[in-house]
Amino acid sequence: MRTSRYPAALRAAVEERMRAGATLRELVKECGVEYHTLHRWLGSLRQKGEDVAFIYHSQELRALVFQRLAEGVPVKAIAQEVPMSPGHLYRLRRKYLSLGMAVPPKPKAPPRRDRPLSEVEVENAALRQELKSALATNADLEREGRKLKAALADSVMEATFFAGALQRTEAASHETHGSSATPSTSRSGR
Repeated sequence: MRTSRYPAALRAAVEERMRAGATLRELVKECGVEYHTLHRWLGSLRQKGEDVAFIYHSQELRALVFQRLAEGVPVKAIAQEVPMSPGHLYRLRRKYLSLGMAVPPKPKAPPRRDRPLSEVEVENAALRQELKSALATNADLEREGRKLKAALADSVMEATFFAGALQRTEAASHETHGSSATPSTSRSGR
């Protein structure tokens, strides 16, 4: 069974307010219970057979949302202001647009004018040039790295070849002189 982070007394008080017809906004403000939790509690009341309607957002709240949309406020910002999910706000925005009400375009931020534009352009050109030279240097270093890796691979192959040739030469030398050659170490300490 799911344990609630809210006390049972609070849930009972909220359910009583739901039966009395309190709106979601009122319950969120008064009780501090989250939106989805209120809907879950309301759903459990309906499952028990109680005649409670799901809380619909009041006309005042919808009017506020439409007003904020008309002002060009983004939906994410409105979602932080009102107790509605962003999905519901997007549906309201579609409805707002379908009613023929146009949402004004988002206002563009004015350009920063703390420095004259020519200074910004000069700095921008210098940064672009610096980036180009850094990219060219990077490409040169990558090319140099590939050359060094190839040279190292060639050196390793030569060393392997010469080590094998040396072993074959020693083995051949050992066979021609046979066992008559004096060993470099004695077998026993006699």
